[in-house]
Amino acid sequence: MPKLILIHGPIASGKSTLSRALLKKLKGFAFVDRAYMKRMLKPIGKPDAKAITNKAVKLIVEELMKLGKDILVQEQSRTSLKTVINKYGKNYKIFSFFLKCDLKKSIKRAELREKTTTSKESITAMYERIKPEPKDIILDTGKNSINECVNIIIKEF
Repeated sequence: MPKLILIHGPIASGKSTLSRALLKKLKGFAFVDRAYMKRMLKPIGKPDAKAITNKAVKLIVEELMKLGKDILVQEQSRTSLKTVINKYGKNYKIFSFFLKCDLKKSIKRAELREKTTTSKESITAMYERIKPEPKDIILDTGKNSINECVNIIIKEF
């Protein structure tokens, strides 16, 4: 049975770092990275880039699921893929991981990024808004190293 791994959580919780480290351990997984797509579309402006990225991620994941491929998806929220998962998920083993990190640590991580435009206020608001789903496995990237998180995910298989 093919696998769908969802890595999601608020900004600067370690989604990109963990996804890239995990991808090195996984063989044959397609990687769908919403954050990368948004950066590619940055020149067209945030509202348009967000809308196009939402559609692109759904379409790519849907097509990969139709083909029965193993998929790793980096997302901020699992809810954006609910319709696709509901439609094709019965043929998949689904693993959903919500990354959490102390807010202060996430703000510090965001500040260390090159060309960050995210304010402390918007990071705080996002932390209040983005919550784990009931079926999520919660990983604390502030307390566990990236390698520890990768090993936790692999053990779930």
